[in-house]
Amino acid sequence: HKQQFLNNIKEEWDLADAILVNSEYSKRCLEKYNVNTDKIIVVPLIYNKPISNTIKVENAVLNIGFVGNINEMKGFPVFLEVAKQLKGICNFTAIGTSHFSDNYIKDASEFIKFTGHLSLKNLAMAYQNMDILIFPTRCDGFGMVQLEAMSYGIPVIASPNCAKVVQENSNGFIEDDASSIANRILYLNDNREALKQFSNSALKRVADFSEANFQKTLSSELLKFNIEL
Repeated sequence: HKQQFLNNIKEEWDLADAILVNSEYSKRCLEKYNVNTDKIIVVPLIYNKPISNTIKVENAVLNIGFVGNINEMKGFPVFLEVAKQLKGICNFTAIGTSHFSDNYIKDASEFIKFTGHLSLKNLAMAYQNMDILIFPTRCDGFGMVQLEAMSYGIPVIASPNCAKVVQENSNGFIEDDASSIANRILYLNDNREALKQFSNSALKRVADFSEANFQKTLSSELLKFNIEL
């Protein structure tokens, strides 16, 4: 069934005049299947939720968060390794539904506080108390959680396996291994003024994903194919 699905979608790619994706990462994934690059249009998703108007107050001991399904695909083992390396220096919280065994979570609880799935209200409260988000995903077409965190003024350390929301050394960092992530956190922990600047930059970054920018980019890209909205 998997091969049949792949064959069907490859036929669709061949027949299409234009293929719309939401990130350069998604485009690179299609290129691995020899999709004609000239057909691919990259238009990032829209983020139109309200930006937090609460003044961001950093914690004396930084709170480092993970938000999403707690599984291999989202890169949770990387988050756990970072928590192990920085035990006693920062606090770590994982928000989301676990897909690991009870014993795995029990052992990880020595380093990480697990909240389980949270309501939108409680998630908003958790974001307000978070200083840095780690998004170590192994594969995400976009990764909207990056913008959710930034809308609360939270810098993000993301893997390269998602949409490039993070602007390097401005509102976060792009890293894919635990030691590098831990070093970035230590830098921000020791340089609180830089952390404040990253937080302000994160808030500003959200505006780049407005509906107006989406329409402008989409219209511009489609014109290359003589398609007018």
